[in-house]
Amino acid sequence: MLTLPTLATSTNLMMASASYNVPGTAVYHLMGLTPSRQADVLDAFILHLNGSQLANDIGQHLPALRTETIDYPPIGILEKLVPHMEALQTALQQIATPEEIVPLEEDTLNHAQRSIFGSATAYTGIISGPLRALSNENPITTLFEVETEVVNPQKVSAAEDRLLEILNTIREQVVLHNLAPQSILLSSYELLIDLGFSIISEKEKADGEEAGECSHLLTENLVGGDLDCDDIGFIFLAAAHEFNWPITLGETGDHITVIWQDQNQRLIFDFGEIIQNSYAHATGRATITELSPQQVTGYFYFNRGLDYFHEEKNYKAALKDFNRAITEYGVNSYAAFTNRAAAYDELGQYQQSLVDLNEAIVRAPKIPMLYARRGDIQMNLGNFRKAAADYQASIDYSENEELDTSYESLAQAYESLAQAYYRLKEYALAVSA
Repeated sequence: MLTLPTLATSTNLMMASASYNVPGTAVYHLMGLTPSRQADVLDAFILHLNGSQLANDIGQHLPALRTETIDYPPIGILEKLVPHMEALQTALQQIATPEEIVPLEEDTLNHAQRSIFGSATAYTGIISGPLRALSNENPITTLFEVETEVVNPQKVSAAEDRLLEILNTIREQVVLHNLAPQSILLSSYELLIDLGFSIISEKEKADGEEAGECSHLLTENLVGGDLDCDDIGFIFLAAAHEFNWPITLGETGDHITVIWQDQNQRLIFDFGEIIQNSYAHATGRATITELSPQQVTGYFYFNRGLDYFHEEKNYKAALKDFNRAITEYGVNSYAAFTNRAAAYDELGQYQQSLVDLNEAIVRAPKIPMLYARRGDIQMNLGNFRKAAADYQASIDYSENEELDTSYESLAQAYESLAQAYYRLKEYALAVSA
């Protein structure tokens, strides 16, 4: 990374106005302008880029600068200006005057020096004041748009305000203290609890009564105060885009984790703990797979599909969202195929449901529930022998002491096996099952 001459204090930056023609201070001078004037300078600057990708990237942020929705371009854009100091300085000379440049506050200047110009361990964005809105490229803005179709606009607005409250608290208590990555993750998680949120584990969510009112939708949970693993991942992803954290999301098939990956280390963060590259899943250890940005968007539709399925009982709408998540956005987890199979089942499309359950079992071959569900579909199709084999497999995996299976599920598998043998007129086996 190229480095610029450091300016240790805001006084230095004020003095730099006298040496306005020194290209090395061009980014600092740009930041010293009002957002709308930054947009004017960048408009002139991109003419020097001859339609490059950087010109397109900068252009996407000009409307937010003109309306002063953001104070500066995102840090990723500011970093990319470094190799173009002379062109940026030329644009400054064409558009702005030295008198328009306001000295940066010391905190902002120090963060600029660490985050843009030479520190490989700084992960903070350039923030001179509280966030007023999510940046345009933040993926959570897409999530809110997706969930607007099933949540009233007032609640979505309340959820956005709650998320900004979270991010501004993280900014004040984490970002501005330049913590190490592990401390950033742990402190940010603890702040969610300090802000009054309840963290709902997958087991609590499955148990129902202890899980409060946890929804499949981030908007509902931000307002309601109960967060599950998906919600935590999406909140950390929102913070990553605002504060320049090297965070992506990972999944284990039915569980979302946070992944911090920089040039020095890889940390996997789950429910307040740093874990290894696998997850102690209820059905054994599951490897964590990193999600692409496209797949993350797919999960926005997948979760909306879950809401359509479980809350609205709108199985056609659920199927449409599951299809979109899988076919358009590449969501490839066993949970995605299992839930689409359930939607097909509810719509009486048993053959399609069977195809998806086969895909789910390929991805998670030790989950008893998948065999039980496939057994139910085989029964609906009249394939009683195959149904019996699936129910037996469900029982075999359920009785494995390493797996976490409820007695209720196991009892249901035995009952279903007896039904399959009964339909096969193998009454002795039906009685003994």
